[in-house]
Amino acid sequence: MRVSPKAALLGAALLATNAGAQTYDPMNPGAAPPASTAPAALAQPKTGAAYDPYGTWENTTISDTNPTGGATKLLSVIDGTPFYEKADHGGSDSTDQRMLPVWRGGDLPVDAGPKSPFLPGTKHPFRYHYLIDFWKKWPDAKVRAEPGSPDVLPGYVPPDLSYMRIDNGGVPAEAVPVLRRQAEAVYAALIRIPMMQRAQGFSLNGAYLRVFPVRTESGGVVYAWRLRIPFNTFGGKRTQRPDGRWVANGGGPAALEIRTNARTPERPPPGVYHGTQVVYVQQMNVTLVTELGAMVTSSDRPLTASEYRNGGGDTIANPDFLDLGRPKTDIQFMAVIPGPDNPSVRSGPHQGSESPDGVYGRIVASIFLVDWKAVVDQVNSPGAPRAK
Repeated sequence: MRVSPKAALLGAALLATNAGAQTYDPMNPGAAPPASTAPAALAQPKTGAAYDPYGTWENTTISDTNPTGGATKLLSVIDGTPFYEKADHGGSDSTDQRMLPVWRGGDLPVDAGPKSPFLPGTKHPFRYHYLIDFWKKWPDAKVRAEPGSPDVLPGYVPPDLSYMRIDNGGVPAEAVPVLRRQAEAVYAALIRIPMMQRAQGFSLNGAYLRVFPVRTESGGVVYAWRLRIPFNTFGGKRTQRPDGRWVANGGGPAALEIRTNARTPERPPPGVYHGTQVVYVQQMNVTLVTELGAMVTSSDRPLTASEYRNGGGDTIANPDFLDLGRPKTDIQFMAVIPGPDNPSVRSGPHQGSESPDGVYGRIVASIFLVDWKAVVDQVNSPGAPRAK
């Protein structure tokens, strides 16, 4: 999402406004904002088990290469949205919005791009950290744009997936309702987070579910599904509902994809981020393209194995990962990944140029803001509907 010069002037005007002045709230037009007293400076991440039971942040690369002079300061908070000093440089969505601190003398937000922190206990930089961290600190943030812009319009988020279209790729009819209930539980967890409840600039209409069997190398079968939730933006035709929210009649830059029991990784997961396993998964129908996402497994079997039984060769997806002794509908593997429509959209978060209030920035952050393991444990519990 690009910011026009008018939007930049709007941000300056907001700063000049006293704490009691009216500001535009797309969810409650005309309402007075809360006091804009800036919170105390946020402390640096703590280290040790009390902060992250999986290890500590290894920030040596960041501290060794950060430009001198520190980061831009937080000036104010308006309606739950931070406003930082203007960076010396910039020119990307992530810096022009002034919603993120930027290193002085640099052109990237703090802890973004090549300066991303490593996954605990590894030397693997986690490039999504700055987007997730923003929404953890500012869960009620609003899009910073001109009043009336399509980017600030409140979007419709369906309360359930009763309207959803389902494509059955060969699963027995009695198993389809079970798989559907699993997808609905995942969706319910997603829309509970504040950024979805206060959707701006997009609507979630058009979810699609495909259910299909997965045959293992030993000839056994389990059932899988793929749920695609489009984030449709308001740049084109849109319709306003009686409740004031908008529904996009066109598409958007990306979707959120959740898949189970299929396309397990062919290389070991790189690490864990705040208790959530990180994984690279090959995109459906896209050759040699992998996406970084969140992963849940409900099996003690390794995801990957050596190519040969004696331990030699390359690392491959474990052919014995799926346990055929469990109900066929059990979720033994689930991946949650962003589904961009083109490579240019995909590159933004990795480069540190994606704004957190943009649609794709929200998609990426949401992947690591939901306790997916709790959802999987719920739908796999003994009392949950199953299919043998």
